[in-house]
Amino acid sequence: MPTLIIAEKPSVARGIADAVGARDRRDGYIEGGGYLISWCRGHIIDLDFPQNYPQWSGHWSLSQLPMIPERWRWSVTAPEQYRVLKGLMDRADVELVVNACDADREGEGIFRRAPPRRRPGRCRRKARWPRSSPTPRGGCAGRP
Repeated sequence: MPTLIIAEKPSVARGIADAVGARDRRDGYIEGGGYLISWCRGHIIDLDFPQNYPQWSGHWSLSQLPMIPERWRWSVTAPEQYRVLKGLMDRADVELVVNACDADREGEGIFRRAPPRRRPGRCRRKARWPRSSPTPRGGCAGRP
């Protein structure tokens, strides 16, 4: 059963793939050695712009600040990579999902907004990659 590792960006995912010995490059992820390594391509889901809310569509001015909607809207900024991540999260054989995004508030937010699992069933185990620099040169040659 493969472990899904989600990095913040492709360069970090490639470093992790080198560290764990995954070599098979696919469309939007790298596979091998019992691992699926993918990435969020930065903020894969982000707050929508003010002009996309009905109450602020068209022109808005600084006098309308602060703009606090009744319900926040989100938009997918990288639809193709979002679909890849969704497909990997929905794989029945994935037991463990590892957060390899940066170990700060922004990195945690990026991971938490990655596509959720669509299939009902038991909850997936989640873990955090132990380093902020998950590359062989960054000192992380171990496995998650």
